[in-house]
Amino acid sequence: MTESEQGEQLLCFRTGESHCFRMRCRVILLKSESLSSVVVGEQTDMTAQSVNNWIKRFELAGIKGLHPRLG
Repeated sequence: MTESEQGEQLLCFRTGESHCFRMRCRVILLKSESLSSVVVGEQTDMTAQSVNNWIKRFELAGIKGLHPRLG
């Protein structure tokens, strides 16, 4: 993750409109620090599988992939 992307994630984590969105941003930030999915899950009250799912969505869609889906 570039410094610019990391800065964007940090801003989203601090100012995101929902708790869920902020936690998803936090997942990305923690994983960028080379923490394992298990450790990130423990810090965000998610399973390692959920952490991995959010990482995949971020890789596919960027920050937009972390927003709640409509419907």
